[in-house]
Amino acid sequence: MPKQTQKKPNLQELVIGKPGTGKTTFLKTRLQQVLKDLGLTVERGDYGYLISSWNVAFLDPFQSFQDVYGVPVISSELAEPDYPYIRYTDIHELFANLKPQTVIVIDELMLIEKADYKPLRELSVTRRHKQVCILAGSQRPSFIPVTFFALSNSYVIFKLTHHDDLKKIKPFLDPDDYNKINTLDIGSHIAVRGL
Repeated sequence: MPKQTQKKPNLQELVIGKPGTGKTTFLKTRLQQVLKDLGLTVERGDYGYLISSWNVAFLDPFQSFQDVYGVPVISSELAEPDYPYIRYTDIHELFANLKPQTVIVIDELMLIEKADYKPLRELSVTRRHKQVCILAGSQRPSFIPVTFFALSNSYVIFKLTHHDDLKKIKPFLDPDDYNKINTLDIGSHIAVRGL
């Protein structure tokens, strides 16, 4: 069902901040922007109005994402194979079913087991060739391996106050931005590289 396109995006974006600062709301808005940037169109299809060309795979155990452009996100156990918006609770199942031209949205990186970062890192390295974009959020950047930071091409940072989290992001920020991180208001953020 998805149409092929010549675009080979190179997007891996990391959204981090304390709980309740606006990360998930930002991820929802950013997903729609990314889909538009990929040149997608809304067309009538078997499931109502669908976005052509790209699928979206959610690693979203809290079910924060309910729909995309009004089309419901369906649990992997209930979705038909060609359904475009599928929620996974297990990263191995997501990787086993990953198709080209997919935007992966990970609501909370902190929930991924340490051993499972290796396949995620490998996907990060090959995402352009596999035609995969990654949007990922986390409350605790101190738990995210530094390689995932290094492979991201942009960061959106909401308020952080924990010493370990601030220490982890310090190398990625200029001193002025770093000094603002623990005083940001809810919904305010600092965008770094590529945005």
